[in-house]
Parts: sequence; structure tokens; C-alpha cells
Amino acid sequence: MRRAVWLAVVVLGARALGAQAPEDSAGHVFPLIDIGVARSFPATLADRSVTGPTSVGTEHESVRLRLSSQWGIIGEARVPVGRAKVWGIDLYGARFRGAARVSAAYQVTFTPPDSVTPGTRDSIDWRLTGVTSWRATLGVVRAVPLPARFTGALLVGGTYGRITSPTVTCVTPPITAPSSVSCPTLDLTTPGATLGADVFSPSWHGVRLRLAVKDDVLRVDQGEVRRSLHYSWFEAARLGEGGARWAFVPSATAGVEFRIPLR
Repeated sequence: MRRAVWLAVVVLGARALGAQAPEDSAGHVFPLIDIGVARSFPATLADRSVTGPTSVGTEHESVRLRLSSQWGIIGEARVPVGRAKVWGIDLYGARFRGAARVSAAYQVTFTPPDSVTPGTRDSIDWRLTGVTSWRATLGVVRAVPLPARFTGALLVGGTYGRITSPTVTCVTPPITAPSSVSCPTLDLTTPGATLGADVFSPSWHGVRLRLAVKDDVLRVDQGEVRRSLHYSWFEAARLGEGGARWAFVPSATAGVEFRIPLR
């Protein structure tokens, strides 16, 4: 079983931009600057399988892309809005880096049947390293009082992301081999939304523990994933390229928040 989250975090926090908030304040949004380390969970970005008749026969295509758990660097800034300090504006950015696995398969049965070459079947399976996920979120946050002087916060916002990978060096197989050339290089644009939740412990001498979890709901163009494989059998798109798919990419950060007087 994969280990979830986590280590983290070097966090710099500011609980006040002018006057200090009382130690026992709860259910309020406070100014926050957070720079730290986070862990993202595995997530399937593309999962397409289609079969249908075409001009050459019956064809089948499948594409699957799955991100492994990734370590990342995050930066977050939060500012309260209004005198009640119940609402706030949050700006969040993250860069995760790790591995991914991409696989694809192609099969055709010719029509009419060919006794010499009745069909073709081929598949690829790559483990990509150095896959980088960038995400930036602008959202609103609302403080939520919790029992035992704990404080929570809920976040919702719009997200823009990109997923890239280094170019893979490929070797062309012998012409007699059934396999074909594929040199996958990811360069995906992944807009969407982010849902998040924070839990803060009671303050002790200006120090609070913080656990933050986020779930990025990203729109992945499976046609873009298909093209990024640079797979010879996919040069023709008689079965189409695939549509959009919503992928859930959760992550978590745990750490310590230090209150820094700014006056």
C-alpha cells in the first residue's frame, strides 16, 4: 500500500497585518503566508477505450495515463475580507514532480479477412519520470469554528494547471516487428477547480499546527493525451481522439504555522 502524505512543512504565517488577534480567537480567517512541502496522491488522468468499424475493418484503441504519488513545493497567501474576518481570499500555487505511467493499445481486424495478415495488434507501456505538475488557484475561503478551540477553513476556487514530461528517446524497431514507434512527451493543459479544507490547532505562544487537504478537479483532454504519445498507430484517428475527462487529484500538507508580529 502506498504511503499517503507526508512530511512537511516549513510554514511562515502572519496572523496580523496590524493589531494582533487574541490568542483564543476562533472561527476567523487570518493573514497567512505558507511555503512548504506537500504530497499528492495517485490519480488517473485519462482512461479511454473504444472499438468500432472503420474503412479498414474493426479497430480498437485504448489510452490510459496515471500519475504516481508526487512530492511538491507549495506557496499560499491568504487575506481576510471584511470586519468579521469570516471570509478571505486565497492564492495558492504548487509544483509537483514525480513519475507517471502511460499505456496504449491498438488492434485491427481487416475486412474482408486477409489470410496472410488477418489483423494487427500492438501495445505500449511507458513509465515516465520527471513528470511535472503545475497548478495555480485563486479562490475564496470561509472560516469554520470547530470544537476544542480548533479552527477550520473551507476553500473553493478556480484552477489552471499544466502537466509536462521530458522528451523520451525512442529507438525504431525492426521493420518486421509488430510494434511501432512511440515517443511520449506530455504537455497537457488542465483547467478546473479546487476544493480544500484546513484544520488549525489552538494557538500556543504564537504557534499552531496546520493540516491542509486539497482536491484539484482538473479537465483533461484525452485527445491531447492521445496525441502526446506520438504513437505511429494513432496517426490516423478513424475512431476519433476522445473527449474531455474530469480527473480528481488530491494532495495534503501538514506543518506548523508561526505567528509573526508585523507592527
